[in-house]
Amino acid sequence: MSDLKKESLEIEPPKPKKLKTIKQKAKQSVKGILERSRQKVATAEQSLRSAKRHAENVKSKFKTINKALNGKEQQLITQDAIDSASTSVKAHLDTQNVIFKPNTGPQRDFLAASEREVFYGGARGGGKSYAMLVDPLRYCDRQHHRALLLRRTMPELRDLITHSQRLYNRAFPGAKWREQEKEWRFPSGAKIEFGYAENMTDALRYQGQSYTWIGIDELPQYPSPDIYNFLRSSLRSVDTEIPVYMRATGNPGNIGSQWVREMFVDPAVPNSAFDINIVQKLKESGKISDKTFVLCNGFKRDQYIKNISDLINGGHQNCVPIIDNYEELDLLTAGINGDFKVGIRIASEEEPKFEFYTSRLGIGYKNIVPFYEDQIKNNDQVELKMLHFFINTGIRDNAYYWNELIKCLKVYTRLKKICPTLDSLNIGGGFPIKNSLAFDYDYAYMVDEILNQIEITCDEADVPVPHIFTEFGSFTVGESGGAIYEVLYQKQQNDREKWNMINSSFITTMPDSWAISKRFIMLSINRWNDEYERILLGGLTCDSDDYYNSEQHMNAIYLPKYRKDKPLYIGFFNTGAYQETIGGFGGLQHCLIPHPKHILINRDEDGNITTSVFAKQQTAGEFLSILGYESKKDSDVLVEAENLQEPSKN
Repeated sequence: MSDLKKESLEIEPPKPKKLKTIKQKAKQSVKGILERSRQKVATAEQSLRSAKRHAENVKSKFKTINKALNGKEQQLITQDAIDSASTSVKAHLDTQNVIFKPNTGPQRDFLAASEREVFYGGARGGGKSYAMLVDPLRYCDRQHHRALLLRRTMPELRDLITHSQRLYNRAFPGAKWREQEKEWRFPSGAKIEFGYAENMTDALRYQGQSYTWIGIDELPQYPSPDIYNFLRSSLRSVDTEIPVYMRATGNPGNIGSQWVREMFVDPAVPNSAFDINIVQKLKESGKISDKTFVLCNGFKRDQYIKNISDLINGGHQNCVPIIDNYEELDLLTAGINGDFKVGIRIASEEEPKFEFYTSRLGIGYKNIVPFYEDQIKNNDQVELKMLHFFINTGIRDNAYYWNELIKCLKVYTRLKKICPTLDSLNIGGGFPIKNSLAFDYDYAYMVDEILNQIEITCDEADVPVPHIFTEFGSFTVGESGGAIYEVLYQKQQNDREKWNMINSSFITTMPDSWAISKRFIMLSINRWNDEYERILLGGLTCDSDDYYNSEQHMNAIYLPKYRKDKPLYIGFFNTGAYQETIGGFGGLQHCLIPHPKHILINRDEDGNITTSVFAKQQTAGEFLSILGYESKKDSDVLVEAENLQEPSKN
């Protein structure tokens, strides 16, 4: 046998390639068809859910209109309900006898304001007093709404009462005026009380009362803010759907005009300018670079504009200021040397509690496209990069959120068709934070649903899906903080109420529990197996609002029974947003309650828990130093008097 033949025998013939059978190919094809069908079904189901939510929203608004026209329950119709009505319904409404419609300008802006405290000033005849009468009506269909409308003297109050008698029972059929109590009672159980407070003695009549709305007509008649500040403590709500707010009006030239101006009119320097200083420190430490996106939101004063300009001029091209008002773009253009990117914030409609309840921040839906065409499109220095959408109430699975999101996406797709550089959508608002052990929220579902809505809307409009930015501030930091208290003593105030007094103050350490009735996860730290009792929790300050109890926070509080011989510790968790910053770290606290010790709890790489003291409990010397009574030896906060030099006479 030749070498050639031997060599050919040693070479193995290649194995035949495995070919898919007809059966395998058919099976794979069917899988593909089924998957595409599944995707179509999922998309159709999503569209159906959206349509169902929209239909339910329209139905609800139609019921409101129908009840109002029939004189049932109330006769208040919001602008939002009118806008969603059919042409025939709108035409019918135009023929109705309108009880009240705000005048365009200050009166409308006052009633539309979403801030907790608002002052409406101006000369006589601007409709201020009438706006004050209308404003508390917005929640009179809810049982727990209670409003207080004040004038300085009783004779001045009489005119308001007379006007209310012409308005209130027309707006709410069945509303009754009670002359002796000087209050309106509505069919829902809501109340609007009329009163006067000429001095602090008069104001003390309202101590311990709870109001969801307080209005003071002609506020500048008071020589000082004492009464106004005192009444603030009576603002609280037992209904989470009813926000608390305070309103005031006034004419110029009265005795208290100066302090009113300082409180409501004169601008304050915002601390948001410090954001850029933090960014610079992070860059210096190498934690971020010029490629990191820095989004600058909110209303911007001069220093913030300057800091943004300096950052961009220094080479940080991914700094994107979000335009909040019409003047900001001109200010930025003047301060920035080269080209820069911007975003625009949408002034979203706040939860439909009144017909003009629009966010104070951003630019209105209808004005976004005109603003781009007038000020950005032909500006070679500016590139529109982002649209910013933010909801104050957070991301919730309700008709209000989905409606606002769809409105935002419609603006985005319309703007994208005329602005090629627009490629990003900033979704703010954040997810809710767990506030009880029974808390239930499907985060994954909401994320998928939001992404589906964005994709569906963009596909329908034939525009690319945008890059998505999120700003989940409170959700991100909420679980980072907690507060631990010791129960010092128990007070039996009557046959039903037991007060457990803690060794601190809720007002100073958990201010949101006092200010907005926010709830937190509360647990006993020790003695879990002991017998429990129903109690109220009180803080150490002299303020009547320094408490955390079942009336304010819905659920009864049960803790192990108090015993002098067994210490009891309680913990509040998920307080990281933003109790420390609101309370003020290391400053002066209410009733001189010292700032507590701060402990950092960490988990190392091996999973071991480590602790360290971040700050000791505040001392009396630190308090005195802040107040100016005593110099702080280890800092430059104060300069001792003997070290001050008299100025030279030369």
